[in-house]
Amino acid sequence: MKRMLALICVVSLLTFVMLGCEPEEEVEEPEEPEEEEVVETQSIAIAAAGSGSGAYTAGATIGNILNREQDLFELSTMVTAGFGENHIMVEDGSAEFGMMMEMDIHDAYFGEGEYDEEHPSLRRVTTFLMGVGHIIVREDSGIEELEDIHGKSINVGVPAQFSRTLVDILMEAIDVDYDQDIDKFELDTDSALDALRDGRIDGTFNQATVPQGNITELATTADVKFISIPEEDFDKFNELADGLLLRAGFPADTYPGQDEDVLTWAAGASIVAHEDVDEEVVYEFTKLFWENMDVLQEESGAFHGLSVEEHAFTESQVPMHPGAERYYQEIGLK
Repeated sequence: MKRMLALICVVSLLTFVMLGCEPEEEVEEPEEPEEEEVVETQSIAIAAAGSGSGAYTAGATIGNILNREQDLFELSTMVTAGFGENHIMVEDGSAEFGMMMEMDIHDAYFGEGEYDEEHPSLRRVTTFLMGVGHIIVREDSGIEELEDIHGKSINVGVPAQFSRTLVDILMEAIDVDYDQDIDKFELDTDSALDALRDGRIDGTFNQATVPQGNITELATTADVKFISIPEEDFDKFNELADGLLLRAGFPADTYPGQDEDVLTWAAGASIVAHEDVDEEVVYEFTKLFWENMDVLQEESGAFHGLSVEEHAFTESQVPMHPGAERYYQEIGLK
């Protein structure tokens, strides 16, 4: 019995020793979850034109669609005095992007024509709409043809407006002197249409997308008609505009009460950016603008007929922003 107890003690002791000598198992620490990279959404703006203008409406449409497609930036549309001041807002940092008439970008960059100073920070991004000339007059104005505007009260737009530069050139082409031949008004788009509706002016010259919502509303609520530009006058007009205009217009029934085709002009409008705007932002802006063109065209007539192959840009001495250039290289345009 004593031997049995001794044996049990020895076995227990050996077991204890053996267990005590086994290396302790390492306990793995739980892995720290990797932190997701947080991309901060940048607030950026595009300088457009007056509230109610085709350019401002187009900018808002672009912003609505692009903002829901990505998280890199949030684009807002700025009300401005018109295309004539947008290059200044881009250069001084008030806006990252700005709308300009295609024909003005070269002069603004090099400080030529009506631009007294160079604006070397401007970079081209893309053409974004084609504006069509609208010459709208009251039915009771006595204006049947373009030459009948002599002696009438006519709005030619505010000096910095999208269409004003072209209207000035057109008036030169048809030998109309603002001080002697017409009672000149300088109103923005909404104010001009209100004045026409109220009978305070006989006619207005504007450049707008087709169809333009506030012009449709005017034609619905007032007796107005649309005037065409004769071929000979257009040729002189386009010559003075350095051949940058297209012969264009809109077919009958585009607007209420418009029972004949209208033929005037069309001019491209483009978007520029400051050279310091983040390349990735400009790349995404350009890419998503063109890749969502079908959606943009469904949302607004401003973009009808645009294609990246034909309208994205024209060759120019003004540099393109590297972000836009990268996208065009990717799709084989540069």
